[in-house]
Amino acid sequence: MPNVILFPGAFMTRDCYKTFIETIERSGCHVHTIEYPRKKDATLLDYAVDAKRIVETNCGGDAILVCHSMGSRVAQMAGLMGVRGVIHVAGTVVQNGESYQGCINSWRDKQAPPDSEAARPVLSEDGAFLIPTLPFVKRAFFSDFTSCQCTETFSHMVPEIATNMTSPIYYTPPPFGTAPQLYITTLADAAIPIGLQHKMCEDQGITSIESVDAAHMPFVSCSAEVGEAVLRFIERLD
Repeated sequence: MPNVILFPGAFMTRDCYKTFIETIERSGCHVHTIEYPRKKDATLLDYAVDAKRIVETNCGGDAILVCHSMGSRVAQMAGLMGVRGVIHVAGTVVQNGESYQGCINSWRDKQAPPDSEAARPVLSEDGAFLIPTLPFVKRAFFSDFTSCQCTETFSHMVPEIATNMTSPIYYTPPPFGTAPQLYITTLADAAIPIGLQHKMCEDQGITSIESVDAAHMPFVSCSAEVGEAVLRFIERLD
């Protein structure tokens, strides 16, 4: 079985994906989670360079990328051309030279009204980090969680570099070469509305799309369904 490389979303760490990781590893795959260098003055490019080094050192081309939310942009920038396949789960796959904030603002300008407006994280005193709050994550990410799921996952979240939402990303298209891509949409997502998810797929030419009836963190609320979709994708590659 191939290695599965998990690119977490903003604020998320490996422990946020514990149930999903256990599901995948029971199938015989090894899951390696990219841990971003979340330090002051770090950028998405730093995340991408670090991720590229880790993937190429540990896995070579025998890897399936599973990218959640912001993790898709990190993977796009990393330029991992030799991987076997890529799965985006509510991934923010944006155009070359575009930021996530620019992408969502452009999409919302064409909507009346926008699908949703999520609460905001708190900016740190020095302006370097966005700090997740419980009201923010409950509304934006975890609206379908049980109380226990929300408390447990929130306890593993960390502050995120503030500029990661507004800085444009640059890559050599196509960012994954000829590797097949699957996009798993989240139908009840308040952070990345379903209409925007489909628009990003269209812009990137991603035609293989599956859906889960979940909010922004289906790795917890629908871990079995997401795990099954990932394993089906891997089977189709063999």
